[in-house]
Amino acid sequence: MSTGATSYPRTGGGGGSFIQHMANLMQRLTIVDNHQASQEAASLIAALEQYAQSQPSLQSLITLACRVRDALFVAALTHNLRLVEHLRAMEICAAAWRQLNPLINTALGPRANQALHSVSQAAVSGNPTQMRAAKEEVGIVSWLYEASALLGMDLADSHLVNAVPLGNTGYRGAHDSNGTLTYLECVGAYNINVLVSIYVPGTMQPLVLVGEAKGGQSQYGLVVGKRSILRRYGVSTISQTEVLYPVSRAEYMAATRGQAPEQQARKVAGKMIIDAFTDGRMVYLTARGDSQVGGTLISTKEHFKCR
Repeated sequence: MSTGATSYPRTGGGGGSFIQHMANLMQRLTIVDNHQASQEAASLIAALEQYAQSQPSLQSLITLACRVRDALFVAALTHNLRLVEHLRAMEICAAAWRQLNPLINTALGPRANQALHSVSQAAVSGNPTQMRAAKEEVGIVSWLYEASALLGMDLADSHLVNAVPLGNTGYRGAHDSNGTLTYLECVGAYNINVLVSIYVPGTMQPLVLVGEAKGGQSQYGLVVGKRSILRRYGVSTISQTEVLYPVSRAEYMAATRGQAPEQQARKVAGKMIIDAFTDGRMVYLTARGDSQVGGTLISTKEHFKCR
């Protein structure tokens, strides 16, 4: 199954001993047993953190962090372990990526400017519905920027290039050359906001990044369905900040019955999320965006977790 493309440019920037040491650790992750895999994963992320502190070039750090992320992700699947070290690798990647790529300089820049313009127009009109929609778009742009940083790639230059409106509903989706869903933006209730499927070398199963985008001062809420998932996990409510939240939305999405393009994409995305959560391949990100005085957009990663 093809779900995108990942390539690793040469790291450059020195740090050869660190890089060789981490390459050895990544190689060992492919051959050790389950008990050793946990130890090797901890050693690998510690080595990456040490490399980050050695002040390498930002691009070298991004490249290596992505390689480490992928090695840890594959190890988690291979050994059926609930490793979380790949999240730390993504955070290290994000810190460097943000420094190298301010939002306005990315391919998301034009969409960010349009979102800010919509906020200004809504402020002039005084229309609360228009302002809410504008703030929601600011939230989506901010989520895409924070996701780009964590993935070490500008999503507007990759997944969004082929994204198209699905029907007249506000959904946007993209598929790869095999027709596999790789990107989806949803609107309306009982949905996640965004899904991104990331191909990882070494496995046929993608990393599935899903998220909730918040604009302005909107608050996180609680949901009380579906009842089946509440019973399954022994809870009465689920917060939008919890990793179970996108799974609870996916249960509704996977039950979609309509045949319209956006409905079919919604159904496929729901099943992707459920399967990825079950396999330990799902990562949940919440991010917030808001406009500042002077017409700038500020984004913040707020919650980032996996099962």
